[in-house]
Amino acid sequence: MIPLSKGPASTEDDALLREALGKSTMFCTLDEGAIRKLMKHMMPIRFQSGDLLTHQGDRTRYLFVITEGDVRRLRYHPETGRLHHMETLGSDGSRNTVGALHVLRERPCYATTECLSDGVAYALAAEELRAVVLGDPKIAEEIMNALTNEIFNMSQRNRTPLLEQEGRPTNFLTISAAAAIESYYRSGVNAWLNSVLTKSPISNLFPNMHLQLPVRVLYINGLKGVREALNPYAQRASDAERIGLAVIPGVAMTPLSSVLEASNAGHMNPESMTTRWLRGIVPRAGREIVFGIGLNQLSDLMEERIEHITPKGTSKTLNNALGSVTSGLIAGYFSHIPHNLSTLKLMHPSKSYGELMTQMISDSELRAERTLGMRSRAAAMMLAFLAPRGLFVRSLQIAGSFTIINGLNYQFAKSAVSASRLKRKSSLTQGLDQR
Repeated sequence: MIPLSKGPASTEDDALLREALGKSTMFCTLDEGAIRKLMKHMMPIRFQSGDLLTHQGDRTRYLFVITEGDVRRLRYHPETGRLHHMETLGSDGSRNTVGALHVLRERPCYATTECLSDGVAYALAAEELRAVVLGDPKIAEEIMNALTNEIFNMSQRNRTPLLEQEGRPTNFLTISAAAAIESYYRSGVNAWLNSVLTKSPISNLFPNMHLQLPVRVLYINGLKGVREALNPYAQRASDAERIGLAVIPGVAMTPLSSVLEASNAGHMNPESMTTRWLRGIVPRAGREIVFGIGLNQLSDLMEERIEHITPKGTSKTLNNALGSVTSGLIAGYFSHIPHNLSTLKLMHPSKSYGELMTQMISDSELRAERTLGMRSRAAAMMLAFLAPRGLFVRSLQIAGSFTIINGLNYQFAKSAVSASRLKRKSSLTQGLDQR
């Protein structure tokens, strides 16, 4: 923080502050005279990217009006064990005021305010604001009116973007227990799905569980653990870099997933396990990327957004389950084509991917006639790619897996990492107290 004297230092700064106060939550209805009274008491500070203007739970001793740059509000929810983005504020929009609802009585800060860029904010101390308000009843009335309107319009909803979801820190024992339970569920439903795809009877619901169970435990811990290890890098990464970081867990776990799939295919593919696990590995990598993002970022996003829809008072456990089911259905849909290709390649290793895609389309001709009343190649192709065979079973499998894994992790994992990440540095408020 760079110390500056009170009030704008130049005509340009004066104009910027005047414009910002006109947009601010608290002072947007004040007249010119009232604006000038406030400006005399406001202290400019220059902040840098990564600085904290406020810290959740600290006493709100200053109100900040941003004239240059952008900040975001981050709130740690102990009941969910996660850090949520409330919304982004900045000089470009009308929501450029930090601490408006808490400063008069110096209530604890609702959220941490983290600077996303270099910029300038003007701080107004609580005691000086009180003096201005008590000394001019008209200002008090206008501020009360502005804050009342803000309460009517405000929405304290979590809005963390998909690729910025942090998730809960993983607990190896919890994830392992969840994955062990889920491995039996997955194996049974996967046998059902393979039966639907190959149009052959189910041979064994739980084949090679001595191999499937430990590999599945390693696989799920890997998806969660790699994501957690990459979280610190994702916080300051660009959007393109976040995409790359999001796909890494799925790519890294593709070999383990291939072993699991090969364990279920011995009745159709007599090749040795050392050869069989490589069949269909390319489309399987695409499937694992979708599965990894679905289990990690998308599940957290849907849990966060579900809270906007469910009735007030709905338990966090139910919101977690609904978020997992929703993300599972989405991930199941978008991963189904690569899943079908990888499964068919595993079952029929001698066929090329082109031949397998042709087979998928041909298999859909009868369905097209039965469901759409059309027996044409175009209709079959549409069904093969938009509503492929086994879609319901696959979506049910993924939704159930997400619910089991995320649900148990939510119930038993204890997290302090999200909150402690913002404890690494003090807020700029502490520097203002010394000026």
